[in-house]
Amino acid sequence: MAALVGFLFAERMRQGWLFNLICLSSPVAIVAAVGIWRPVVPAPWVLFTIGGSLFLIGDVIVYNYAEVFGTELPNPSIGDAASLLVYPCLIGGLLMLNRRRNPGRDRDSVIDSMIVAIGVGTLQWVFLMSPVAHDSSSTLLQKLVGMAYPFMDLILFMAVLRLAMGAGRKAPALHLMLWAAGALFLADTMYTYISVHGLVYSRTGYLEAGWGLFYVLWGAAALHPSMRTLSDKAPEGERRLSPTRLTLLASAVLMAPGVMFIQYLRDSSVDMPFLISAAVALFILVVLRMEDLVRRGELSAVREKALRNAGATLVTATNRESIYSATLDAARSLLGDGSAIRLLVATEDRDPNRFLVVAAAGGTRDTEGSTISLSILPQWKRERLQSHHSYEVPIGESELGAVLGMPQTGAFVLTAPLFMKDELEGLLIVAGAAGVPREIRDSIDALPSQVALALDSAVTTEVLLRRQSEARFSSLVQNSSAVVMVVEADSTIRYISPSVERVLGHDADELEGTKLTVLIHPEDRASALQFLATGARDGDPHPGLTEFRMRHRDEFWLAVETLRTNLMHDENVKGIVLNTRDVSERKAFEEQLAHQAFHDAVTGLANRALFKDRVEHAIATGARGAARLGHVHGPGRLQDDQRLTRPRGRRPPALRGRRPVAQLVARSRHRRTAGRRRVRDLARGGCRSARRGRGCGEDPGLARLTVPPGGQGGIRASIGIASAQLSS
Repeated sequence: MAALVGFLFAERMRQGWLFNLICLSSPVAIVAAVGIWRPVVPAPWVLFTIGGSLFLIGDVIVYNYAEVFGTELPNPSIGDAASLLVYPCLIGGLLMLNRRRNPGRDRDSVIDSMIVAIGVGTLQWVFLMSPVAHDSSSTLLQKLVGMAYPFMDLILFMAVLRLAMGAGRKAPALHLMLWAAGALFLADTMYTYISVHGLVYSRTGYLEAGWGLFYVLWGAAALHPSMRTLSDKAPEGERRLSPTRLTLLASAVLMAPGVMFIQYLRDSSVDMPFLISAAVALFILVVLRMEDLVRRGELSAVREKALRNAGATLVTATNRESIYSATLDAARSLLGDGSAIRLLVATEDRDPNRFLVVAAAGGTRDTEGSTISLSILPQWKRERLQSHHSYEVPIGESELGAVLGMPQTGAFVLTAPLFMKDELEGLLIVAGAAGVPREIRDSIDALPSQVALALDSAVTTEVLLRRQSEARFSSLVQNSSAVVMVVEADSTIRYISPSVERVLGHDADELEGTKLTVLIHPEDRASALQFLATGARDGDPHPGLTEFRMRHRDEFWLAVETLRTNLMHDENVKGIVLNTRDVSERKAFEEQLAHQAFHDAVTGLANRALFKDRVEHAIATGARGAARLGHVHGPGRLQDDQRLTRPRGRRPPALRGRRPVAQLVARSRHRRTAGRRRVRDLARGGCRSARRGRGCGEDPGLARLTVPPGGQGGIRASIGIASAQLSS
């Protein structure tokens, strides 16, 4: 810059070699910048270096031709060829940066750039290129070279302007390049205007200021650290018609009618066809721009309607499945029926890298229910998701697209994160055949937020219902007449309900961690342990039932009935659940009923049913050879309370050869007989059936009795059957 200032304002420094050094600074600065900053895409800067070198060659020839060859510089010269070759290199590098920076279709910027280019080009054609084209004193080559400079300057300036009008942050390096292109455009425009009007430029330094600024500013753009970001993909933002942009477009559109008005005042119709064509082109571009704005408004309406419907559906959704279905419907309404959609949520194990496909629509296969890991993604994608930002990549660069069965014929895959309480809880992945417009993408980015709110509401509702259910269950357990326990297979109590204090008198906290067998009656412990071990070993989820006795805090035993349910496999329980209730009253009532069944209700003595049961049991035992049967005699009374005499006569056949060893008592009441013969028969030898060992009437085993003379009345006898083990 100091050399340029000296060249402009110091007469002695206004030398061709100094200006050549200024020109040399541009390619040297670019080469140094590439080595220092090492951009991700160096190809554009390589083209800029080649272009700067060609500029240097052209300037060396122009400024030193007369001194080297001793003749005037021809028109056109070899220097013009080198200078014109600069533009393809610079324009190519700018297009590469723009393609890298904005990989998608940026129709708005293209139309705006074309409007400005046609407007400015109209001025250049009428006042610069048309006079050259109609100059009869110039050869065709001279005309082409003369028109090429302003035309290429316009294309170069529009390429830089296209890059500046695109999306993304306007880095300082981009501003420097824009100012450099503007300086070159103005310098060449002024030089062409001077040449058209027959003036001779004497190299006073004023035009060199514009060319020198181009060299210096272009090199400064390369040396600025922000040059590395020029090739980075620009985040898409909302495209708005700013006042500056709208003013620029309006001025460009009015240039063609303005020039037509000037030509009308000059009474010149030479360039009228060109002006009409330019006006028509500008009109078409404006209509296209308006069509784009209208289409964007329609998309905005569709987006708002889809989001409104999705919001209403998500608000009314009562469970997760309905939320997932509403999400698919909303995404499909935004992207169309041909899109592929996948909704993923975090797995239950809370692994931050594992996600479960809970809903799917479209694609090459059904992936619902499958699990994927984010570890397959490169680091920059995971960081972008964690920073609450979505990303869009071509289908070939999507790792998730191939895993989730996205159609390979699609053009893009958009992945949007779903956050709940600052935690990545899900992903919404969509794929389509065309790039997602910015407005639709904004809606896709907003949809996970609505889904997260709906899921959070569903989770909150589930937690509330679970707490209410737990509170209700806890109240039922605490106020239940049964004791609920969770024990291990070795009878260790892991949980016992507070109702144990009401049933057994013990505090629940005192019993947790102790052995259940401590409370069980010693005679019942073995069967209780077997009851628990059987349930734990078999893994049978069906309940089992048993009874045993448990010790009360006041040192008495309660009869209890216990229902066993094996929930060892349940992650929430992991134990054997016992429902124990006090059945002492029932057991006492059962014993009372059993006593009444085998004893007389008036006297309390054993009745026939008990005698029959004991006889059948004794006979069955004796039949197995384990015992001997014998008859026994007990006290009896006649009506006059006299003692019975020793029985006489032969024993029944079933009792012969057996020794009496014990006594069983039975009672038999007989109605008073009509005569002494019946009593005598009984006293002499019993009935005929008794003598044969089959019993007499309803009183089997009745032996012969001796009755004193003159006795009569009812007979009450005690008869028993006993069995005994005899040692050898």
